[in-house]
Amino acid sequence: MNTLKKKSQISVLDLTRNPKPMWEKLKNRFPGSSFNKISKNDWKKKGSIGLLKAARQVRSHWFIIAVDDLDAINDEMLFTILGLLTRVDKFAFVGNRQDSIKIVTRLNFLFFLFPKFIFSLVGALLLVGGFFLFNILLRFVLWLRKDKIKGCYGIDPNFNRVAYLKTSFALFLEAGGSVTHTRGVIKGFKSNNKEILVLSNEDANWLKFDDIKVIPFPRTRRLSLFRETEYIINSIAFALRAIPVLQQYKPDVIYQRMCEFDLSGILLSFFLKIPLVIECNSSKVKGTYWDKFRFSRLCSAIERNQMIGSSVIVTISEQMRDVLYELGYPKNRILVNYNGVNENEFDTTEQRNEARRVREKFDIGPDKIIAGFVGTFGEWHGIPTLVESIVEVTKKNNDIFFVLIGDGRLKQFAEDAINKGDSKKQVIFTGIVKPWEVGAYLASCDLLLSPHSKSPDGQKFFGSPTKLFEYMASRKPIIASDLDQIGKILDHDQTAVLVEPNNPQALTKAIFRMSKDADLRKKVADNARECVIKKYTWEHNVKKVIEFLNRTPGIKNI
Repeated sequence: MNTLKKKSQISVLDLTRNPKPMWEKLKNRFPGSSFNKISKNDWKKKGSIGLLKAARQVRSHWFIIAVDDLDAINDEMLFTILGLLTRVDKFAFVGNRQDSIKIVTRLNFLFFLFPKFIFSLVGALLLVGGFFLFNILLRFVLWLRKDKIKGCYGIDPNFNRVAYLKTSFALFLEAGGSVTHTRGVIKGFKSNNKEILVLSNEDANWLKFDDIKVIPFPRTRRLSLFRETEYIINSIAFALRAIPVLQQYKPDVIYQRMCEFDLSGILLSFFLKIPLVIECNSSKVKGTYWDKFRFSRLCSAIERNQMIGSSVIVTISEQMRDVLYELGYPKNRILVNYNGVNENEFDTTEQRNEARRVREKFDIGPDKIIAGFVGTFGEWHGIPTLVESIVEVTKKNNDIFFVLIGDGRLKQFAEDAINKGDSKKQVIFTGIVKPWEVGAYLASCDLLLSPHSKSPDGQKFFGSPTKLFEYMASRKPIIASDLDQIGKILDHDQTAVLVEPNNPQALTKAIFRMSKDADLRKKVADNARECVIKKYTWEHNVKKVIEFLNRTPGIKNI
C-alpha cells in the first residue's frame, strides 16, 4: 500500500464491522498523522439536518469514511455528498477488504457523479412507485392463489429436495447470530435426510460445506443511491437468475430467511408452484428502536406479501409471534421455533485441549476465573450493563478475567470505558472469531455471560440468541438476563443463574457468586448441556418445520 509522506489531521467516520484492521491500514497509509474518530452511533441519531450541520463542522486535512468493502457501500452517493459538504481538503472512502483508497473530488462530483446522482434519484423514485403498484397487483394474485398457498401446494409428506435462499444484504459477515442460524438450518435439513441446494447473493467462506452445493449469484449495483432500492433491484435479479437453476434442480420446497424489500422467495414459489417457508426474525413494519428504513409504506407492502404468499412463517419467539398476530398475518401458518445449536460442535476433546492454548495465549493461569462473552456488541446485548459490572468486579477481585469475543457497534464504547481505569489489565477483546473457532474460546472460560437488555422504546425482547444455545452446548455455567424467551428457556439455579436485565449490580453479584461456587457451576453446566441436546438442536428445529409443512395431509395437486 502506498503511503503519503505528509502528516495530516484526519477525521474518520468508521462504518466497518471490524475496526481494528482498518485503523492499522490508516496508520500505515498516513504515517505520523493524527486521527479524530467520529462516532457512527452519534451521527446516526442526528437526522438529516443534524448530519448536514455535523458535516460542516468537520475540520481536518482529510475526511475518510471507512467501510467494509468499496464495492458494497450502502448509500454510497449520499455519503459522498455528505463528505463533500465537509470543510476539508480531501475526502475519500477506504475499504477493509481492499488496499486501495477511493478519493472523491468536488470537481469529479460536479461533472461526473452529480449527473449520475440525478439519474439515480429519478430512477430510484420511479422504481419505488412502480414496485408499489406491482405489490398491489401481487397482493390480488396471491389472494386468488390463497388456497394453494395455505395447502402448501399439496406437498408430498415424503418430500426430499429443499432450496435455501440466502438473500440477506448483511454482506461480508464472518460471524454472528445470522451466520450461525443460516448454517444451522442448512445442516438441520441435511441431518433430517433432505437434499439441499443453497443459492446465495455472495460467495462467503462461511457458506462452504463439504457435502452441500452452494451457488453464488453476483450482486448488481444498479440504482444504488438508496440501499432500499438496491435491495429491490437485487431481489428481482436474484429471482431471475434462480429460475433456470431451480427448474433443473426441481425442489419440493423453498426456505428463505426474510429480508426487507425482497420478493425473490415469493416470486420463485409462485413461478415454480411450490411452498415457501419464510423465516421471520423481526418485522420491518413494526420496526425496532435500532432499525429504520426509508420508503416505509413500500416496506410494509412487501412484508405483507411475503407473509401472505408463504405457506409457513417460522418465527423465533412467542413475542415475535404476537407481533405478527397484531399485524394481522395468517395465524394458522405461524410456527414458533426457537434457535438451536449443532451440539456436536461444542464440548469436544479437541476444544478442551485447545482451551489450554487459548489461556496461554492470553497469559491467564489455570487458577484464574475467566468470564466469557460472545456477541456482535449490539444495543440489545446489554453492553453498558456488562461494562459497568466488569469495572466493579475488577476493582474488587484480581483473579477474575473477562474475554469479550466479537465486534460491533458498541465495541468501541466498551473498550473506551474499560481502558479508562485499571480494568484493562483483566479484560481481553478478541475481535471477530471464526464460527468454527468459537467452541475453543468458550471451552477456555469458567462461566459465560448473556446480559441482554430491555429495548429503550419499551418493546418486548423478541430475540432468540443463538449464542445462548452455544453456551448451553459448551457445558459451561451461564449467567443470563431473566428476559422473555431467555428466562423461559433457562431455569434459575438449575440451568443458569438468572439476573434482572439492565442491572449491573445484580450481574456483578452473580459473577462473584458463580466464581466462588464450583459445585453450582458444574450443576448448571451439566443441566444446560442435557437440556439443549433434548430440545434445542438444529436437527430438532428443522424437524418441527418439516412436520408443520405436513400439517395438512392428503392435500395433493391442488
